[in-house]
Amino acid sequence: MLLSKLKDNEKALFNGSFDRCMETCEADINFVSFFCSNLRSSDSKIAEIFDQFTINQRVHFLRHSIYLIIEFSEGRKTLDDLRLLANEYLDSAVQPYMLDLWLYNLIFAVAEFDREFDMDAKTVWLRVMSPGINALKLIVKQRKAKQSLLL
Repeated sequence: MLLSKLKDNEKALFNGSFDRCMETCEADINFVSFFCSNLRSSDSKIAEIFDQFTINQRVHFLRHSIYLIIEFSEGRKTLDDLRLLANEYLDSAVQPYMLDLWLYNLIFAVAEFDREFDMDAKTVWLRVMSPGINALKLIVKQRKAKQSLLL
């Protein structure tokens, strides 16, 4: 679902929710830190991957990935841009289910930080973020298949 294909009221709902989560520098830092902490604690394998990086690197990666996935949904970034993200940031140990946890924990963080969060906001966040997450899962699966052929 491209963001451009959302109805105007859905775009406004998404943008408003996003802005409430990131409305100040402090809110942005708190939001991404909360997201990072919950994602890390959601799975021991994710924690192992995260522990290879400093907190600043984790926060940078998560913030960058949120923006890139939104831009992918808007049609401003391509599958090749997501491949670059995957090559730069996604450890070879990343499994597709971890990207589902990424999305779940993002929505959890939005629910925590958007004081107007409701089921409509959840739905629009999922509609915006799911195409990028699904594309990244495909990239991870392709990378795993390629690696298994090389073994």
